Amino acid sequence: GRVTDDKDRRCLASLLAVPYSAGAVSVGFALSPDGMYRQPAAASHADYLSYIRALPVSTSPTAFGLHENAAITKDVKETRELLQTVLLTQSGTRSSVAGAADEQLASIVDDISAKLPPDFDLEVAAQRYPVSYLESMNTVLQQELIRYNRLTSVIRSSLASLKKAIKGESVMSAELEQMASALTVSARPYLWMRRSYPSLKPLGGYIADLLERLAFFSEWLRTGTPTTFWISGFFFTQAFLTGSLQNYAREQTIS
Repeated sequence: GRVTDDKDRRCLASLLAVPYSAGAVSVGFALSPDGMYRQPAAASHADYLSYIRALPVSTSPTAFGLHENAAITKDVKETRELLQTVLLTQSGTRSSVAGAADEQLASIVDDISAKLPPDFDLEVAAQRYPVSYLESMNTVLQQELIRYNRLTSVIRSSLASLKKAIKGESVMSAELEQMASALTVSARPYLWMRRSYPSLKPLGGYIADLLERLAFFSEWLRTGTPTTFWISGFFFTQAFLTGSLQNYAREQTIS
């Protein structure tokens, strides 16, 4: 298809500026900043094949106009995917192993359920922090509490359903089975991430981070608007930034 976005067009123009330049067909022309990829002095098809075979097996990011550190991001991503795949292939079909796995899973479910605080009282939040033209943070707070209530509600209800399924009191659905597999290998369940803020943390780090976020907003709700804000603790950071701009503009009467 066609590239219509101006930023995408700028990126493509930058990447193609070197290989599509007039000198790209000249012998010895460097196609990458490190000089690894050059226009070979080849006279036949066999010479071109011989030159290509002599190139490194692993292509450097510089060949695509990227910084060398781009390889670090790629390697980390591939390593994470490999380890997650290995963990998911662990077998637990034997009865003794399955029994121990169920006990471990039930322990994880109970531990997370016990740590989750009650949902925020939205009515109390609306009374203490009503919508105000001069204080946009009140609206931001109410919106954040709604989003976190939705997330904790999903986590709490799914854990309760999974606990019943482990005991055999209800059917183990496909979603619950996927969630059980994720909890077993300390991964974040997809069922939660559909309602969650973006996160790459493993299960333990994700729950600890969630509890810190909930504690931050609970303190805000209890003691008043803080003097400093944990910007990465917001579910929707753009709303906080917009609210800050609105507060300043209205206070300084800037249109």
